[in-house]
Amino acid sequence: MDNKPHKKAASQKKGFKALAGGPARKTGRVPSGMTIAEVSKELRQNTGVNFYSKPWKARKNADLLRFIRSFMRLITQGGKLQEKKRLENALQAVVRNPITRGDYGRNSEVTEKIKGFNRLMIDTGQLFRAIKARVRILSVSK
Repeated sequence: MDNKPHKKAASQKKGFKALAGGPARKTGRVPSGMTIAEVSKELRQNTGVNFYSKPWKARKNADLLRFIRSFMRLITQGGKLQEKKRLENALQAVVRNPITRGDYGRNSEVTEKIKGFNRLMIDTGQLFRAIKARVRILSVSK
């Protein structure tokens, strides 16, 4: 996860932007006083959903199956760069897609009114975009 300073959302008067197939508030210029990692931790505590580990426990998760296939191709094809990128994209999708689909529920009515839309774990998209995947290929000697 990119751990940059988190910024408050701009007012609804500034309008919305599109993010991952739905609305998000525009990011303002004023720092919130937290980092994105701190926002992530608080969000996981407040919602009771660990969006990092929960997707790995889901049954019939197409993103997880795609990740496993890509991982197996990577280790059987000797770590090709193209497969590494595919694996990073699949790993990122395992965590991001359940958030996008709304698998973890909805916002409260109050939060929905404040945000202007109902997408749990997505407000300005700073946290969502900070979820990154990085694969490092290490050589193993005998």
